[in-house]
Amino acid sequence: MWGHPLATIRRSLLDRGAPPQALEDWLGEAQREVDAEFRRLGVRDALAGGALAAGAAVAFAAYSRQPIVVTAVAGAIVAVGLAGALLFARGVARLIGGA
Repeated sequence: MWGHPLATIRRSLLDRGAPPQALEDWLGEAQREVDAEFRRLGVRDALAGGALAAGAAVAFAAYSRQPIVVTAVAGAIVAVGLAGALLFARGVARLIGGA
């Protein structure tokens, strides 16, 4: 069900003889489960992304003034921060749009 439009699933099951009211109940329940899963993933992604971005910002601020910081280390910290920001954005998008 996750990858198919509800109309396609509904039509297929009705063609196979599923009772219409029971089918609507089942599809509604299945959609609520899918929405709940995407909300859970969205919260997880937003929290993990926010933590990564904040940690990278703190690490960059702490080590960027040190003369021994190698460019690769600073680049890695920035990359982690960007990954965190993207993960956060994906989480928020899942919370808003459900996908």
